[in-house]
Amino acid sequence: MTRLTADGLAAHPAGPPAIPEPALTEREEISVALRYIGRARSMLPSPAAIAALDEQEAELRARLAALDD
Repeated sequence: MTRLTADGLAAHPAGPPAIPEPALTEREEISVALRYIGRARSMLPSPAAIAALDEQEAELRARLAALDD
């Protein structure tokens, strides 16, 4: 039997369906990744982790610069 919610919509047993997020542009994806790197840098004090983040950041900034050309 289908249950209805107060607004008359059928209740889904797993909750309401997820609303898909709009796709990000490449520039937005890079911006999100750079913010993540900034946060991760403060939480990962090991030199190896910092070096890996530096490498990823350099690659992302190069991609971002290529988009501006």
